[in-house]
Amino acid sequence: ATLYGGAYRGALTIDATGDTAEVTLDQALTAVQVGDLLNARYGREVLAGTASLALTGSGSGMTTRDLLRGLSGNVDLNLADGAYRGADLLYEFQRARALFR
Repeated sequence: ATLYGGAYRGALTIDATGDTAEVTLDQALTAVQVGDLLNARYGREVLAGTASLALTGSGSGMTTRDLLRGLSGNVDLNLADGAYRGADLLYEFQRARALFR
């Protein structure tokens, strides 16, 4: 699927044929424009850049709570060309300097 200038790809597998349910997930967002996403969600664009996220994991259990407790995997998050918008750097520098004094 396309999403805010980027793409989403994902797979979720649930195997409940045995005594214990097993969940496996593989999710990825690539080249998503963070500013566009935040503007659509919150009406503000305070962060700009291109984000990528990869999430893989697996777990097993008899209940949702057990599945979440036993979930393990990897998360990889990358923000390229990121910028924070709306900060007054001079003010922040002066504030930090005053606190230091």
